[in-house]
Amino acid sequence: MHIEPNLNYRWRALMAFGLTDETFAVVSSHSAKIQNMHQQQSTADHYLLTNQYQHWLYLGSMFTLYFCWQIATFLGLYLGQTLPAIDQLGLEIAMPITFIGLLIPQLRSTPMLAAAVSAAIVAIIGQQWAHQLGLIAAAVTGVLMGISTTKLLEDKQRV
Repeated sequence: MHIEPNLNYRWRALMAFGLTDETFAVVSSHSAKIQNMHQQQSTADHYLLTNQYQHWLYLGSMFTLYFCWQIATFLGLYLGQTLPAIDQLGLEIAMPITFIGLLIPQLRSTPMLAAAVSAAIVAIIGQQWAHQLGLIAAAVTGVLMGISTTKLLEDKQRV
């Protein structure tokens, strides 16, 4: 994800406040499309292929998702009190499915796939660890696996 370096600190602070998994997924997906277009077309429209306006996409995504989050929170507060036995509907599965939906499109390379699979394995193994240490171990394992796989592939390409 590329953000223009000339943005002032107030814009950067606002963007940091609004960084969510969903916004990151939208913007990084758009960045990947721009990179693919750069590689495939040498004489394409500069406006479409530039990252100069990436911060507007980021801010638009951030405000849209933040607004929807606020509406969903207030609906949840209201419906949670008015609907009987809402805890019996099985809604706790929605959050993991959301993150899986965000993750799958990002698995475009071997390092990304290796990071996701290794983190999933460690998360399953460490599911019962105290203080959710399995989740922390899974995140660290995924990062380390992604970095090491990237290094291995780069070394392999040099040979």
